[in-house]
Amino acid sequence: MSKALLLVVADPSAMMEEEFNAWYDTEHLPERAVIPGFNTALRFVSLGDGPAYMAIYDLDDLAVLDSPAYQAVYGVNFSPWTRRVTSRVNPARLTGVQMFPGQAVTGLCARMVLVRLRDVSDADLAKTIAALDGFSSVHANCTQHRVFVCDQQTRQDGFVLFEFSDGHTDCVNGKVFGDMAEKIDLLAQYRPYRIN
Repeated sequence: MSKALLLVVADPSAMMEEEFNAWYDTEHLPERAVIPGFNTALRFVSLGDGPAYMAIYDLDDLAVLDSPAYQAVYGVNFSPWTRRVTSRVNPARLTGVQMFPGQAVTGLCARMVLVRLRDVSDADLAKTIAALDGFSSVHANCTQHRVFVCDQQTRQDGFVLFEFSDGHTDCVNGKVFGDMAEKIDLLAQYRPYRIN
């Protein structure tokens, strides 16, 4: 069974940014990190070309989001602080199943590039995987790339995450996607939120 991913992006206002980060650091991320089936709980900051913050949660599978442990802290069971922050920030949430390679999780990286593909078919995603075949082996600083499919209510979208060991990410552009470049509606670069 393929791994899944919960990806959340947010653009807090300047007035909410300090509280948003405090909430993520002290309540939200730690709360999610201990839920069975959550393999990672990581935050990233935009380098200027996408939503300001991104959180990534690698999951055993999408069923984890229906588990009693997750439901105990989700939706109607949000904490008062979570309700306050999310009502003011309105984060956007994507869930996806890993099409390629299937079982990988987010590793340590200096940069991450998120590419979102809108309104794609299974055949489009197969073309995307084929277009990116060997990408990580050709670009030595790209430690891995993963392709995900997510079903929205009205369409099927996809996204690709590229991880890099350094800041040289200029190899990720529309050209590497071939025919699928026309489906790209977001190409954004991120760095880890905390650099240790």
